[in-house]
Amino acid sequence: MPSKPQDLDRGDLVKLRDPYQGRYGYGVVVEITSRTRHGHPRNVSIHLYDDEGQLFIHPDYIAKGLLVPSYVDFHVSELVWYRRASDQGYHTIPNPPDWSVDRYLA
Repeated sequence: MPSKPQDLDRGDLVKLRDPYQGRYGYGVVVEITSRTRHGHPRNVSIHLYDDEGQLFIHPDYIAKGLLVPSYVDFHVSELVWYRRASDQGYHTIPNPPDWSVDRYLA
């Protein structure tokens, strides 16, 4: 019997449908900030990084000399689930869910 598909969770890797500030196209889920009435993740906070692995740090932090990675909130419809974190490392998601469907927008 197939197991229930796992939902997006902290530590998972995602791709952004449209790069943030034209540069940051990937992220690591830091927090699930809201869920649908069915319990599916709706909004998440993610640490962003670019193709070269550079983390997004808010310009105000840089001006203050703080090199603290910033997180940005996104609706899951703006993301593609790329890799799932587990105790054994990361596993590629072969058929990522379509988070733009109604059950993720409610």
